[in-house]
Amino acid sequence: MDPSVSPRVPTPDTSHVGLQKAFPDVYEAAEDSFLFLDALAEDIRFLLRRRPALVLEMGSGSGCVISFLRKLFLLRVASSKGLPGETPTGGQTGPERNARCSGHPDTAHDSSHSTSSCSSSCSPSPSSSCSFFVPRFLAVDCNLSATAATLETARRAERNERREREGGERPSEGGEAPNRGAIGSASASQEENENCRGAIDVLAGDLFGGFRSQSRREPPWSPSSACSPSLGEAQKPGRTVGIFDVILFNPPYVPGSPRGRPPSPADWAWWGGEDGREVIDRFLPQAIAYLSPSGVLYLLLEKRNKVDEVVAHIEAQGFAAEVRFPWEGVFVEPS
Repeated sequence: MDPSVSPRVPTPDTSHVGLQKAFPDVYEAAEDSFLFLDALAEDIRFLLRRRPALVLEMGSGSGCVISFLRKLFLLRVASSKGLPGETPTGGQTGPERNARCSGHPDTAHDSSHSTSSCSSSCSPSPSSSCSFFVPRFLAVDCNLSATAATLETARRAERNERREREGGERPSEGGEAPNRGAIGSASASQEENENCRGAIDVLAGDLFGGFRSQSRREPPWSPSSACSPSLGEAQKPGRTVGIFDVILFNPPYVPGSPRGRPPSPADWAWWGGEDGREVIDRFLPQAIAYLSPSGVLYLLLEKRNKVDEVVAHIEAQGFAAEVRFPWEGVFVEPS
């Protein structure tokens, strides 16, 4: 597969990741990563209209996916003023919205992998002062080296963007250390501009364990509980409403020994236990609890993960699921 999935948005530079490189114990972007990039590139208009405020990538690894999505947002926002048919959040109407919310697949390729994209509703995100909004981005990984690799990928992307702005020079791997700019924290005087440009922050932790068990409303229950509420229950007064408008996850999905997680962090990126579902089954209830009412979830799966069972679990929580090929991806909405 050509690693450049878009003529305008090349795959981010992750040449620092892999064996005999600066981050040898971090998962190197591969075909499944590029499938994820394809899906996001196809969905960017849809995501832009929803105007998400906070995007989470769980298991960011090299940072390829989240850096790519950030660049997509930046380019589309920059060009959106002249795009015919672009409707800001709250104005999406007609066949496109109906098709999205009815679960019609967008793509049809080979079915070796699948992506579940889960949406808790088709209602828009809160509006912002910008006509089209670039969200903040957060990357989480249980491998501390992966969080460092994600930041390095983001910094390289920012250096390349700065070169392009300053004179259209060809991107390169080297260069001086960047000022933080769109990566990390910004000063108060830069806050409004940064909120419209996007920023990537990282957190080391096991799934959602690094987040408090509360969100936009005071919850009488814990998102870590075994049973997550349906969307209807989640929207009742007093129920928690998740903070993330987009959640991305390319999980460890390769079936392996069920006797326990391998000791090496390099193996954590692929080991999925029995049926490749150990991490996926822990992730889904937490992700649904942390998903905002207008949120979407993209989850990469493969055939041995028993995709039908995953879909059934999602639907049991009050969501509808669309399976997309080559991901067998599931687009989720209230049933």
